[in-house]
Amino acid sequence: MTTFSCFDTPSPFVHDANCVENLLFQRPRERRGSPVSPVALARPNGLNNQSWESLIDSIGSKEFFIRLLTCLDRVCQVDHTSLFQLNDSSLSVIAAISHDGSDLAAERVARYTTTGLWRFDPSIAHIRKGLKREGQQFIKVNFDGLSQIFREKLYGGLGDKIVLSGVRKSVGYSLNLLRGESRGRYSCDEINSLLHISGPLISIVAKHWEAQNYRPARALQASVSEIESCLETDRRITSREREVCARIIYGMCHSGIAIDLDVGEETVKTYRTRAYQKLGIGSQRELLTWYLSIWNPFDH
Repeated sequence: MTTFSCFDTPSPFVHDANCVENLLFQRPRERRGSPVSPVALARPNGLNNQSWESLIDSIGSKEFFIRLLTCLDRVCQVDHTSLFQLNDSSLSVIAAISHDGSDLAAERVARYTTTGLWRFDPSIAHIRKGLKREGQQFIKVNFDGLSQIFREKLYGGLGDKIVLSGVRKSVGYSLNLLRGESRGRYSCDEINSLLHISGPLISIVAKHWEAQNYRPARALQASVSEIESCLETDRRITSREREVCARIIYGMCHSGIAIDLDVGEETVKTYRTRAYQKLGIGSQRELLTWYLSIWNPFDH
């Protein structure tokens, strides 16, 4: 995750006052004698229990943001999403992904951050104020009210943007939901559905980020036996090669591994070389990277 710090620089960009609009959840109206069903409130526009379960099950995995977009698409057809972590004077990019598999979201976010445009984004200040005051903030960005450089560099070809943000464990998260120009703007019902699930969504993305951060730290604190257990998930290497690799990951030198396994040091090197060849790696650093990629905290 890359963090970008804010500097007190006069903004050269001029935005209209109406470029950012606060959004408030509107409870569906009840007809006389027909109260709104709690089930209907809990399941907006096609987002069922299976969708939630699939998203929750993917927390901490590489599939998380794909599942997130799938869930959002059931509610209101979101084409691109990005997730930021907000602090008092900085912004950190957690993810940027497009539903169609393109790089559009990643490219726009990279342009937004590396060029410093984010420092002049009126929505950032708006969100920060809301997070400090209420712990949450929901806004709609009106592209027509933004400066020309923002419209051209960041939002060309896009039709609408909703931002859901909230604080979890003293950390601010901002979930940006964009749709392509061809889809048009979000309807009032779609916005209402998004706001209704905003609380659970922010909590879920926060849990995902916590799991992503926790994973390497826990993996590096694992015992030799826990590392061996993790390596068992890859059947390409033998049990002896696995024992050697586990001890290399743990931080033991060749002579120490030889003593621990009661074999010669050259034998240890042979097992290491064979394992590296089977795994398609060439260094201890690559071995560690591979190990971190297969570590599952729920197995330990």
